Amino acid sequence: MKILLTIVLTMIGGALFRLRGDAIVARVLGWESATTIGRLIWALPTGFFMGLLTSSWRVGAFAALAAYAGTILGWGSYMDLGRGKAIDNERLGYWLRPLAEAVGLKEGSFAYDFAGHTLMGQWAVAWLVAVILFGTGNWMAVLSLTAVGYMFGAIYWVSQFAPKSWPLRDIPLGEFLFGGMIWATIWLTL
Repeated sequence: MKILLTIVLTMIGGALFRLRGDAIVARVLGWESATTIGRLIWALPTGFFMGLLTSSWRVGAFAALAAYAGTILGWGSYMDLGRGKAIDNERLGYWLRPLAEAVGLKEGSFAYDFAGHTLMGQWAVAWLVAVILFGTGNWMAVLSLTAVGYMFGAIYWVSQFAPKSWPLRDIPLGEFLFGGMIWATIWLTL
């Protein structure tokens, strides 16, 4: 039963994170702030989920805020992983450029975009990690979720090789897998 529940929760987390990325619900309803609505579609259920698992409304409330904060920056600058299709997003590039130049990474290269994705993965989970650490003190959850953040670049990279017959591939598949892994990790460690 736990395996089936893990699969279902992974699918829910993946779907929510994908909806966050595409903001399809907000577009269908005609709302102008699609990005904000998309973030809330991810953050509120994630906070509720963590509150249920910890039996703490405080952890749930802070987790919702944390999940929202983890998606504020966005990662459009790194989406293409060196394929030349990046979304220009100055919010991101300004802080990675000096770091990348210091280690010799060329902007727009695969290595630059992969590093950007990996850093954004840490940004996305760091807020939830802080809530878990201070709300529950569960080090297994903290370390596991941190590991998921480090896999962000790899998840998006592998997703571009999905067969064309799959309903999700490339960026949508990466979003789905990352969100699913976050929820699965929270479920299995809290």
